[in-house]
Amino acid sequence: MLTLFMVIGAVSLLSRTAKAKGLSGWRWGWIGALCYFFPVLLISRGIYPALVEGKVTQDNALAHLVAVNVISMVVGFGCCGLAMRALVLRKGKEA
Repeated sequence: MLTLFMVIGAVSLLSRTAKAKGLSGWRWGWIGALCYFFPVLLISRGIYPALVEGKVTQDNALAHLVAVNVISMVVGFGCCGLAMRALVLRKGKEA
C-alpha cells in the first residue's frame, strides 16, 4: 500500500514537470511509473531473495521484509530521479 502512494507521488511529479516543460504529461507519467516499478520488482522478486536464500528464519523475517521494502523504494526513487533529470536536461537541449 505504501508503494502505491509512493508511485502516485513520483508519477504526478514527473507529469507536472513534463507539462511545465511543454512535453506530454501522460508519456512522462508512464515513464515515471516504469522507472519506479521495474527496479522495485527486479530487487524485491529477483535480487534480494537470491541474496538471502536460506538465511530468513521466523526470528528475522520482519527485518528482511522491512529491508527489502526500504531498499526497493530507495532504488525506485533513485531511478525516478534519474528520469526527472533526463526530462529536465532533454528540454534544455531542445530549447
